[in-house]
Amino acid sequence: TEIYTLSLHDALPIFEIEDSILARLAAAEGDVTEDTDLILGLEEAKRVSNDIRMKLEQGKKTSDMINNTSEKYRPVARRGSQLFFIMNELVKIHTYYIYSLNAFVVVFQSGIEAVQAEERKKAAEATKTKGWGLSKFKKISQKVITGLQRFPWNHDILMDASHCDNIDSKLLSVLFGANKKSPRSSDKDGLKVNDQVECDYGVGKIVKVVGEGPTMMYVIKVSNYTLPDGKEPTLFMKAEMCEKYVDYGLRCTTLKNSITAIVFNYIRRGLFDVHKLVISSLVVLKLQEDDGQLDPAYVNEILMSPIDPDAAEFPAEELPWLPANLWPKISALEKNLGPTNPVFAGLTASITSEAAVWDAWYNSKTPENEPPPGPAAGVTKFQMALLLRTMRPDRVSMATANYIEEVYGKTYVFQAPFDMKATYQESTASTPMYFVLFPGVDPTPWVEGLGRQFNITAERNMFVNISMGQGQEKPAETMLEKMSHAGGWVMLQNCHLMQTWLPRLERKLEVCSEHAHQDFRCFISAEPPPMAWMKNMPESLMQSCIKVSNEAPTDLKSNIQRAWAAFSQERIDECSLKEEFRGCLFAVCFFHACMLGRKRFGQQGWSRKYGFNMGDLT
Repeated sequence: TEIYTLSLHDALPIFEIEDSILARLAAAEGDVTEDTDLILGLEEAKRVSNDIRMKLEQGKKTSDMINNTSEKYRPVARRGSQLFFIMNELVKIHTYYIYSLNAFVVVFQSGIEAVQAEERKKAAEATKTKGWGLSKFKKISQKVITGLQRFPWNHDILMDASHCDNIDSKLLSVLFGANKKSPRSSDKDGLKVNDQVECDYGVGKIVKVVGEGPTMMYVIKVSNYTLPDGKEPTLFMKAEMCEKYVDYGLRCTTLKNSITAIVFNYIRRGLFDVHKLVISSLVVLKLQEDDGQLDPAYVNEILMSPIDPDAAEFPAEELPWLPANLWPKISALEKNLGPTNPVFAGLTASITSEAAVWDAWYNSKTPENEPPPGPAAGVTKFQMALLLRTMRPDRVSMATANYIEEVYGKTYVFQAPFDMKATYQESTASTPMYFVLFPGVDPTPWVEGLGRQFNITAERNMFVNISMGQGQEKPAETMLEKMSHAGGWVMLQNCHLMQTWLPRLERKLEVCSEHAHQDFRCFISAEPPPMAWMKNMPESLMQSCIKVSNEAPTDLKSNIQRAWAAFSQERIDECSLKEEFRGCLFAVCFFHACMLGRKRFGQQGWSRKYGFNMGDLT
């Protein structure tokens, strides 16, 4: 848009000159060749026209360069569209899983910024900066928060981006101007010996720098092709004809991985435990299918598990251990995928002829970790999931988790304990943080503990905790207005009890976010609706907020990890007997995890029912 505007601006003098020439010709009297002013005007018009034409040609080259570079990042844009449309469909699972385009754009940008931050970190490793104390964390948080996009909820940040208001006009003017410094300047790129560079004739490494300033030349050893005699050619190129080489394929892969991980973690943080593996499978299968890594027929097979209406008669005498209702499914798996995959070809015949071996595999406690018999012995992780989907549907979730871990990593299956500091870094003054309430889970200590680290406390009148109920509407609105100007924190608890007041809260937050202090934060907690299709919170609020669904774990391992995460490394290092303290702390965390695990048995073994929580441990 900016380039187009500058092009129009440069073209305007042409029309003015044409109008001036026509006016002078119309007013000329006698022989026009004797009109000195007219002749000088025509000469000036020719000079200006040539100058403008050169600028327009340079602008077209710049536009083509931008378009070509943008085209190289198309895989990243495609991954972004895939993730957004997956997010857009999650509301069909639960009304809480709804996200705005604005929120997605901010998270998408965070994925790009994470790659840039990692590159800067690697470049600065030589400084060997020590310490990650609270003051350093504050500075980093402030930098992250300042860098995030702030917007009112009814504001379209994509429309702003399309207007390109933040384009560097000075740079574009340099690109347009004749006899100006080239964007391929060696001064800008800092090219030196052994740098990988790209020029119009290939990609190679600088082996020698000749001259300096405007006459600088590079001796380049080309690496992307060879001469007929097998040797690599050497080029002697001007500095302005070279630029630092960028491996766009590798960079796009890095960006896609970063964006996918950050968007997925943003989604997963607000998911109920019962849906985490389902949505993780949905994301991975959809991305694998769209990227051509997975056959759609395989995806349909694992989702639908069809039956074969024309399946042969079930051999009940040979296979007494196999339920009869699974035989049509096994036949369908063989018929649908057998012609293209030898693993499933002849599956029914193999089960019948090797019944004893298949019986042992079928009745195994963990069949997903054991190779199946016959031709299916060489199955991949996904093929194993297909086989278990047909024969052992009770183990398909474990097999699916193994497949996800293989293709995308363990972090897509096992979620790290909730980190309040990391979540705070993603928030802004215009982004509320919404905590879903569960039995035995209280977000108040997390917020208060983080507030104390930033010296935002109730004693300083910078933190207000309001338990919503009858008569609390006006105090809550007053505190929102006050803290949005002062830069304090407001926590509104049990908002699900205030259904009639929630539209006013939504509007109040929207107004406050427009001119709020950058340190202002609003934390909201509410219980989820009893049914997934019900709504108990305003839709626009749920779209824009950062959702945190931190249910109490049910297994021993997750409970130990969560209990241990409540104690920072700094707290352990403060003890003079570190090893002894670490051992005692682990024993207490293990005991606490066992107590939480016994909740499933109610008050059996206890004098009365009691819900243990993190407050009992910390």
